[in-house]
Amino acid sequence: MHVASVILDKLKDFCTTYGGSYALRGEIYGGNIQKFNINPHAGLPLDFAAFNLLNLDTFQYMEPAFCIKFCNDYAIPYVPVIKRDQEITKEVVKYYSEEIEKINGSAFEGVVLKFKDGKSCKIINKSYDSKK
Repeated sequence: MHVASVILDKLKDFCTTYGGSYALRGEIYGGNIQKFNINPHAGLPLDFAAFNLLNLDTFQYMEPAFCIKFCNDYAIPYVPVIKRDQEITKEVVKYYSEEIEKINGSAFEGVVLKFKDGKSCKIINKSYDSKK
C-alpha cells in the first residue's frame, strides 16, 4: 500500500474518532526522490515524516507536543527534534547553513525552525547537495 494512502487512512480515523478536520504536513523522502550521488536519503525506502498538524476548522497549527503524540499514537514518523525553543539569529542561520555538515553523524538537507504561532522556516544546508 502506498505511504500516502496509509497516512490518509490514519488521519481519517483520527478525524472521525475525535471530530474536526485536520491536515498533516510533512515530507516524503527516499524511493529515489531527489536522486543524485551525494543524497544519502534518496536510496532509502519511500517513507514520510510529519512536522505539523493543522486544525482546518480553526486554521490553527496544533502545539508540537499534540502533533508528536498524534504521530506516536498512529505510528506516523515525526521529524527528529534537534533543539527546542531555538530563536532565529544570524549565528543560527550561519551555523546550520554553512558551518555544520552533519547532525548525529548524518548529512542533512536543512533544519526547520518552528515558531509558537505555527509558522516555520527552513534553513538549507549549503553543503548537502552542492557537489552534485
